[in-house]
Amino acid sequence: MAGTLRTLSRAVVKNASWKLSHKKAFCLAPEEARKVGMLAKLTDKNILRIKGRDSAKFMQGIITNDIYNLSSDADQSLFTMLLNAQGRVLFDAFIYRVPGQTDEFFLECDNASTDDIIKHLRAYKLRAKVDIEDAAKDVEPWVLFRVGDRSDIETMCQSSLLAAKDPRLGQLCTRMIVPWNQSPLDFLKIGEHVVVEPAVYKEHRYRLGIAEGMSEITSGNSLPLEYNLALLNGVSFSKGCYIGQELTSRTHHTGQIRKRIMPLQLVVEEKIKSFPVVSSGTVIKTDTGKSAGSVSIMSGKYGLGLVRLKELSEASFLVVTDVDGKEIQTTSSRPDWWPDNI
Repeated sequence: MAGTLRTLSRAVVKNASWKLSHKKAFCLAPEEARKVGMLAKLTDKNILRIKGRDSAKFMQGIITNDIYNLSSDADQSLFTMLLNAQGRVLFDAFIYRVPGQTDEFFLECDNASTDDIIKHLRAYKLRAKVDIEDAAKDVEPWVLFRVGDRSDIETMCQSSLLAAKDPRLGQLCTRMIVPWNQSPLDFLKIGEHVVVEPAVYKEHRYRLGIAEGMSEITSGNSLPLEYNLALLNGVSFSKGCYIGQELTSRTHHTGQIRKRIMPLQLVVEEKIKSFPVVSSGTVIKTDTGKSAGSVSIMSGKYGLGLVRLKELSEASFLVVTDVDGKEIQTTSSRPDWWPDNI
C-alpha cells in the first residue's frame, strides 16, 4: 500500500475515483501520510449563502468573531460560533467571502442544524437588507489535510475553487467549497491527493483535540471557551457587542476555565477486532473514582471529552464505562498546540 501511494499520481487517483478507507489511511507510515494530501467530503456539513448590502453588519452582531477581519482574498476563512443570550453555544460555523462578491458570504454549518440556524439568522434579520438561502444544490464543503502534518499543504487551484486555510490550526490545513457533485481533484494543480472517508478526517481532529459540530458540542449548554474558541482564533475580544458577548468576555478576562475539550484514547489491545462502544455523556472518572468530566464523542479508539484540568493533573489514569458496563482505562493528554500557560 505504501509503495502504491508513493508512485500514485493525481491523474491516476482522479481517473480511478480512488478512495482510501479509514483503516488503511491510518495504517500508513508517518512519512507516507505526510506526502499524500487527503481529501474528505464533509458529508455532515452544509453551506448557506448570505448576501445583501447589510450582510456583513448583520453577521457582526450575532457571531463571536470579527467579520471585518475576513478579507476579500479567496484563501481566507473565518471560524466562529453563534451563541444564545446566556452565552451558550448554539452553532459553530465557518464563513467565507464568495469570490468576486463584496456583500456575499458562504456560511458552513452542520447539516443537522441547517433549519435551526436559518431560523436563528432570520429571527435577528429584522429590517436588514439580507437574503439567507440554502446553497446545498450549488456547492459542497471538502477538507484537504495530511495525517500527522503540522503545516499547511500547498494548494494551487483553479480560480473556480474556493480553497481557504483553516484558521483554527495549521494541522487542519485547508477547507474547500467545491461546485456541487464535483471533486476537488478536478481543480487541484499540484501534488498527490487521495479521497478518503470523512471518518479519517474526524479521527485526525480527535487526535488534535478539536471539536466540531453539534454532535460534539452540545447546543444550548456549552460554553465557547471550554471548547477552546479563543485558542482556535474563533472570537474577537475587541470588536464590541454581539449576542452572548458578556459572559464570554468575563470568563476570558477572569481566566476561570476549569474544564476544556481534550483528546481521549481508549487503552485497548492493538489487534482488537472491535472497539468498545462508549456513549456521549459518559462520565469520565479518575483512578480514585472522582468525576473528571464527560465524553463528548467516542469513535473507535479515539474521541473527545470535556475534562476538568485539576482532576486530570492529579490522576494516574482515567476510566470510562462502555455500553456493556465494562470499565475501560482511558488516556487524555494536553494537546501540544496549547500555550504553555494553560
